Amino acid sequence: MDENRSDAPAAPGFDARVEASFRAKFAELAEQKRNIERQALDRAEAERDRAYRERAHLVAHLASLYPATIGLTDPNAPEWPVVTINAPTGQLTWHIAAADLGLFEHVERSLDPMWDGHTTDEKYERLRQLTVRPKRGL
Repeated sequence: MDENRSDAPAAPGFDARVEASFRAKFAELAEQKRNIERQALDRAEAERDRAYRERAHLVAHLASLYPATIGLTDPNAPEWPVVTINAPTGQLTWHIAAADLGLFEHVERSLDPMWDGHTTDEKYERLRQLTVRPKRGL
């Protein structure tokens, strides 16, 4: 039985006014719960977007140090721009949120999907190798 239906019979021992008051309070609490959940989701999404923005700044910096392109090159996520960086340790790629495209104005545009098939683990191993390799000219 659906307790939220107004045509549902009153619970045994309750008169119609008590039942209506109970249903109204239940509906109010359910709406409060939905609002709390929406607010929590909004906060989580905002935190996620801030983290993506921070990462985008670092990727933009890497793209200024090594040959790089950006384009809509991932057929599995055609709406997400992909930054491809050709570092000395191998190719590095990241999907970038459209909101962060302004950070990549210095990067050449490309429609060529040049992905070399690396995994996320391989990408971060290449980045680690790039980080620890000897610096020249410093």
